Amino acid sequence: MLWLSSVQPQQTGADGGHAKAPFNATQAKFHQAAWAKHLGTQVETVNSVGAKMILIPPGEFMMGSTDEKVEAALKVADEIKADGVVISRIEKAEGPQHKVIITKPLLMSATEVTIGQFKKFSATGCRSLGGLDRPSFT
Repeated sequence: MLWLSSVQPQQTGADGGHAKAPFNATQAKFHQAAWAKHLGTQVETVNSVGAKMILIPPGEFMMGSTDEKVEAALKVADEIKADGVVISRIEKAEGPQHKVIITKPLLMSATEVTIGQFKKFSATGCRSLGGLDRPSFT
């Protein structure tokens, strides 16, 4: 992820700059376009290692599933005789539902990083803060 700016536009969404879910695809695209214009960039760009980056504007949404949805997923898992790993993931990863607030616009890769992209990135001399299993870089 790459933070773009802490500057807020005057008005880009109904609440003054931050999108608040739920919203539809048309509203999301409008919000992205408004932020791209404000920042002087595009909604989609390609970075130096060839990764397609998507502008994520500030906003808020609920992450995770409600208790009812978790129970429904567990019921389906039981019906299809899913293994314990699947059931454990449903129980641990789907909840609790909580509010997430993105306070600054950021760029996020549209896809996973390829081995080739990582090799190009690592050739720049950037080093991991704590080894290969840590996502942040200096």
